[in-house]
Amino acid sequence: MRTSLFPAVLLPILVVGACSAPASPSAPEDSAPQPTGIVAYDHQNRPLGWDIIRSDDMLNLADSLDSDPATPISDSERCTDYITLFESIDDTKTLAASGVEEACHTLNLGTWGVTDQAGVVDEDGFTAFAPTADLVDNDSGRRITAMTSGQGYAVWQETVGPHSNSGDWRIFAADINSGDTWLVASARDLWDSVALPPHLGFEPTVQEGRIQWVVPVPLEDGEAPLDDNGALLPWHSNGGPESPWVPALVSADIVGADLRVDARGVAGVLHLSEGRATVRSEVVDALPSSDDAAGGLRPVSTSIAVDTSSTSRPLITAYPERAGRHTLNEGMGTVDGSGDLLAVSAAGDVYLRDAATWTAWKVPAASFTPMLTATGPQVTDIAVEGTRVVWVVAGAPQNQAQADAPHVLALLDVRTRTVSWMPVEHRPIQVDLVGNTLHWTTFDGTTHRQYQASVVT
Repeated sequence: MRTSLFPAVLLPILVVGACSAPASPSAPEDSAPQPTGIVAYDHQNRPLGWDIIRSDDMLNLADSLDSDPATPISDSERCTDYITLFESIDDTKTLAASGVEEACHTLNLGTWGVTDQAGVVDEDGFTAFAPTADLVDNDSGRRITAMTSGQGYAVWQETVGPHSNSGDWRIFAADINSGDTWLVASARDLWDSVALPPHLGFEPTVQEGRIQWVVPVPLEDGEAPLDDNGALLPWHSNGGPESPWVPALVSADIVGADLRVDARGVAGVLHLSEGRATVRSEVVDALPSSDDAAGGLRPVSTSIAVDTSSTSRPLITAYPERAGRHTLNEGMGTVDGSGDLLAVSAAGDVYLRDAATWTAWKVPAASFTPMLTATGPQVTDIAVEGTRVVWVVAGAPQNQAQADAPHVLALLDVRTRTVSWMPVEHRPIQVDLVGNTLHWTTFDGTTHRQYQASVVT
């Protein structure tokens, strides 16, 4: 199951430790100074050493693909129809979304006129669930940005317009056997008419008859964007001054009733073999730099931790390497996890923790030859599938995109302990692996291109 932070548009995700959230995780108790950088822990809270993978240990990913990775299956100039695979339901069915040609044409005109259709792909092709276009009155076209399944149901997220981080989201569900669909919840169930803050990017999950997802929610009475010392908490109200928010884990039952906020101050949720893990931040006891102090910024650590009723056990923590580090994007850029594997990125580097073997790998951006000339490499997406992790590295930050910047797509297989990679022509913004089918999307500032190939094992 894919639960990546930035499905299409890189967006800093800012999180806060709140009194109603579980206790903040901490490193093992000892007299050592606070760590810096990214630290992985085992089940006894002992730090794991990073096994660093170098360029000499890597393979050519293109050699493992069954088709030409330079030929897109669709692009927004040719306006081709396409089907995007999201998640395997079983050995015969895969959740998918169908995009139609008219939507592509209207995207080029700056609007989004046709809603994607959710469904399944099997040996007979794509079968759509009942359309959702008319389930919300007065909606313009919507894009499917995330899908998952559980307990016989398909659940997916749609956003109004072409951008996956749009704050105007909807959660829909369908009975996989009958194809019947219904609306579970929408952004306006949590917000009134104020400007909507951007969506945080984690995909919905289905657990014990409830759908869970992470979105910004309005501040409650007594909550404020300042700590006891008057410093800004590690999130901000970029939905506008009328809609300050805090990230939260929300849920509803499968038919859309009993919508509730389960935990405030949570910026993401992952369901791993060790239990439910949440992503959140806490202000740490370190002096900010003079510039950060003047801006009201406080040093922050970001942790992914397994929560129990009484405590939290850290899995990976990003400690501030300088006082004043205050966003999740600076500490962890993208996050995904499934089963025993947990993967995070920081700048252009990827860190992987394997709970089956208590092994931790680090793949520096500099291990990829093209990144040696990059100006600020950045992992723009990451996905975990079984024993494999795929990610894409852009050779320049989004706000400094360069036509000649190098870009890389990489795959790490923990079963064979190998990393394969290949260069990609345009800036990559999304990657996913469903079974053996690899998908990635690029955007050069004007044209989206989708690519697909099977990994030969």
